[in-house]
Amino acid sequence: RYWVMAVMIVLVAGAGFYSSKVSFNLDQNKIIDRRIESLALQDVLERQYHISTVPIVFISQDAQTEQSKVAFLLGNCAQTFGFIQSASVAPLLGLNPGNFKGKDGSFITLAYPKENPFIEAAFQEISRAAGQVQEHFPGERNIVTGSPYLNAVMKNTVKADIFRCTAVASAFVVTIVLIGFKHLGRALRVLLPIMLGTLFSAGLMGALGININIMTVVVLPLVIGSGIDYAVYVVHRWQTEQHIVDKTIAGVAGPVVVTTLTSMIGFGSLMIASNPGLRDLGLTIATGLGVCMIISLGILPLLLVNTKT
Repeated sequence: RYWVMAVMIVLVAGAGFYSSKVSFNLDQNKIIDRRIESLALQDVLERQYHISTVPIVFISQDAQTEQSKVAFLLGNCAQTFGFIQSASVAPLLGLNPGNFKGKDGSFITLAYPKENPFIEAAFQEISRAAGQVQEHFPGERNIVTGSPYLNAVMKNTVKADIFRCTAVASAFVVTIVLIGFKHLGRALRVLLPIMLGTLFSAGLMGALGININIMTVVVLPLVIGSGIDYAVYVVHRWQTEQHIVDKTIAGVAGPVVVTTLTSMIGFGSLMIASNPGLRDLGLTIATGLGVCMIISLGILPLLLVNTKT
């Protein structure tokens, strides 16, 4: 019993260490199949020509401002942006200048960064350059926008949502367990597997370099909501068997293993998907549920042993 506990302490410490390496990364390139031809071409453009296919959009209130803004970008932001499209340079590119004029008389300038704007460091540099443009051209109608800015907003939203959703799921689970068992000690034993399950899921993500993205953001709430079942089965059967652990395990092990394996197979099937985001999702959820099962059947009974065996 004590050897098992010692091993678990070491594993928990390792999982805690690797879970600290998990970060938020909403780079859409990380959750799509890089073998797609158009994406492979995008990689070539970024790697060999230092041109991203995702532009930063500058909106100017009139044609004169647009021309001045293009000149400013070429003269002061050439290290950040590698290619520019706008009404003033459209004739040189064989494009129709009218395509860059809005119905309200404003003009757009498309500035293509040299680096992937969804990478944090590159986006910080782009934001710095865009800030220089906004300072030089103040005004309500001089706007900077584009997918990278929307991505940054979404990143902050997702980060807030994951903490809120995990907190809400945890609060409801803890409340229901406390009401159901009416005993603090037993409730804490029931909650142990999902605490370790979520920790090991996060640890696996950190060890494999999987960050929280738009796909894996649901891992923790799913592991909490599904993984709690196994411990509930074990502790409830333990109460029914009058605290005799051997009978408890004999009666509940089969159903818990079958239930867990079917869930792991269901989520694990995502690991054969071509989409990297789906593969990460399937791997982390299946691992989390597997850990919850192992803790529920292997560690939880050790905590239930008292005077009767």
